[in-house]
Amino acid sequence: MLEYIIATLAAIVSEWGIYNASLALLGLAVKESNPRLNGGITFTLIVPAKNEEKVLGRLLERLAHQQYDKDSYEVLVVEDSSADRTYEVCEGYARSYQNIRCMKLPPSKVLNGKSRAINEALKVARGNVIGIMDADSVPSLDLLSSVAARFAKGAVAAQVKVLPLNARESLVARLAALEELLYEYTLMGRARLGLFVRLEGTGSFVLKDVINSLNGFNENALTEDADLSYKIYSMGYRVEYVNDVAVMKEVVPRFSWLVKQRLRWYRGNLELISTSIKGGLNLWKLDSLMTFASPVMTALYPVTSLLGLYAYDFQILWAEVIASVAGFMAFIVALVITRRHMIGLPFAFITPILMNLLAGLNAMAVLMEVRGAKKVWVKTERSGAL
Repeated sequence: MLEYIIATLAAIVSEWGIYNASLALLGLAVKESNPRLNGGITFTLIVPAKNEEKVLGRLLERLAHQQYDKDSYEVLVVEDSSADRTYEVCEGYARSYQNIRCMKLPPSKVLNGKSRAINEALKVARGNVIGIMDADSVPSLDLLSSVAARFAKGAVAAQVKVLPLNARESLVARLAALEELLYEYTLMGRARLGLFVRLEGTGSFVLKDVINSLNGFNENALTEDADLSYKIYSMGYRVEYVNDVAVMKEVVPRFSWLVKQRLRWYRGNLELISTSIKGGLNLWKLDSLMTFASPVMTALYPVTSLLGLYAYDFQILWAEVIASVAGFMAFIVALVITRRHMIGLPFAFITPILMNLLAGLNAMAVLMEVRGAKKVWVKTERSGAL
């Protein structure tokens, strides 16, 4: 009886793995080149910033020199209770560039400080399209011209491709980059099939009127970007994926930082499972459920290893075949990604080790949700090494 339970769980997890690997392979094949628009659409680029002295100047330098009409966009840095010179860095750029502004917020006890910062900025934003940029981001200089062309054609929301900036900084950074790129390419595949494309928290653009109609960003959500994405789809809109420009961002280079960040991300997904199963079902809702349930599926990944205990039981051979296909597809995806993004070819061969590590973190997140552990929004640390 036990072997059939293990086989069934392993098959379910493996089928979920095949689904995501298929999306990633589709995403890896995407090549786009879209027109550019150098003005007309007005933007407010909001940069929530707390203790970002190391990296803020790097971002503002790129935003100040966008290949876009300077009168058509503004940059609004929202500093929130920093203990370093974040605000002074912003002021320095504001003195040099007329379209950069700085806001300083008083301390607050809200759960999600990033959402609060964005909502405060929305009150004074002048642009029709709101762009969210994390302070550690390094965007392409043609970012706005590419995104503007999408909104000129009627887009309501758009997510730009996000790639790791410092994938080779440390062993942890390489592993974190591999995980994030695996997800990024599934997002590209989802976009190609018209499935659920979620905003990623940086390089994210939404019409201001739509955000306001949804009462802004959720200040009680652990992953405010996923929460807003689901609401946008629920209104009958969709998030377009912009594949021909990129925003580079830091991946965490230390294990302790990785644990804190991932636990917040995974619990944020789990929060939205109950929301995604309400109401009628359709293709994007089913796909959103697959996204939000990923911590549960990943936590069950080690079950596939238990199939080896029943290697000679032909009655569960079907489960072993499915698991083998899933493993092979994941390896191919990892192989392409590690070569394309210079993570290091050997890391493709340790994908099972990475999956088991992630399984442990996801299991922790699931357990915390089941036990009703207190929600804590932990800001991701930056190394600023590059």
